[in-house]
Amino acid sequence: WSVRYSHTSVIYDNKIHVMGGYDGSNSLYLNDVWSSSDGSIWVEATGTVGWSSRSGHSSVVFDDKIFIMGGTDASSKFNDVWSSSDGVTWALVTGSAGWSARNNAVSIVYDSKVYIMGGRGSSYLSDVWSSSDGSTWALVTGAAGWSGRSHHAGVVYDSQIFVMGGWEGTTSRFNDVWSSSDGSSWSLVTATAGWSVRNSHASIVYDNQMFVMGGEDTSRFNDVWSSSDGSTWNLVTGSADWDARNSHTGVVYNNKMFVMGGNDGSTRLNDVWSMELLPSSVVAIESSVEERTIGAVWIATHFALVGYAAVKYLNN
Repeated sequence: WSVRYSHTSVIYDNKIHVMGGYDGSNSLYLNDVWSSSDGSIWVEATGTVGWSSRSGHSSVVFDDKIFIMGGTDASSKFNDVWSSSDGVTWALVTGSAGWSARNNAVSIVYDSKVYIMGGRGSSYLSDVWSSSDGSTWALVTGAAGWSGRSHHAGVVYDSQIFVMGGWEGTTSRFNDVWSSSDGSSWSLVTATAGWSVRNSHASIVYDNQMFVMGGEDTSRFNDVWSSSDGSTWNLVTGSADWDARNSHTGVVYNNKMFVMGGNDGSTRLNDVWSMELLPSSVVAIESSVEERTIGAVWIATHFALVGYAAVKYLNN
């Protein structure tokens, strides 16, 4: 797939899917769909991708389908919802959801519902909406405890929804963490997480921990942080092998963390990286980095924290 940022990625049908985004170098908004079973070889979907070209949309897997929601093409913001059972043929679920048109919101699946939270509409939003079918939406709260924001991150962890970081469009970026068991009542977990203020970062749940990866403030980051409670954060690495970036995506697939695409400030990216948790019995705690070449795959093994191996899949 071509270089891009502000795209989305999900795991569906035992494949990684990458969808849409913005190719800033060619000023092109995208509506393509690509899939891979290994992160190295990618296949473009064929068929009718009904949704228009966009970036800053959100996507989830729900009810055995991929859902795509909202986004922008610079001239318009969207509040449409589309679904697909194969990533190839897409059906319009609703052209006008209950929530207002927006981009760079967070969407998750929790308690058998799809949730969409915050984002940028006519203002920076802190509302939370839920749906059991993607068509009919209910307002959970018009103003969550966290302030209006976009380009934030969210995960479901330990039977709670977490919202982390983001920005409100001027100079204020956040490194706060909030949690909720129902999407309506929110608790401040920490106002200042271990990681610095940022937006356009990626977050995932892996190995019974939450991870925050990369993003931007006045500069871009390639750090990786983990937490088992959302309050105390541990630095996994301050400088991952992938270039510092924002607006990338992260997924967990085949017991590996993947980072894909993004923007490093001068170049839009289409690289794919993975990081795997190695059994503690296999690695020793060391401060050095061992680098070696195995065929066409370059591996850097880090032994910070409990020992992770980062793999970059080369597109050649």
